[in-house]
Amino acid sequence: MDLTQINIADLVTAATVAASGAVVVVTQLLKHVPVEWTSRYPLYINIALSLIGTVVTTGLPSFDNWAAFVVQWLVIALAAAITYTKLMKPAIDEVGA
Repeated sequence: MDLTQINIADLVTAATVAASGAVVVVTQLLKHVPVEWTSRYPLYINIALSLIGTVVTTGLPSFDNWAAFVVQWLVIALAAAITYTKLMKPAIDEVGA
């Protein structure tokens, strides 16, 4: 696939829809991550779990779909980071955990 033939809007839409499936998988995996790690290393946990979620939704990348794989990974990681920053972090700070 030629990179000039990628429709970014369709790619982001597909990645966003597929991210919902990744959220289910990542939520289940997150249950097995120690709580201390999630508060101490949230960025690294987000990157790793987003990668796992992308592999679950698209499979392992190959030479002809690596750009789509990376874009989807970034969309999932960005959505998770925004959710953490806007929803989870204020709730955690409010509770004092």
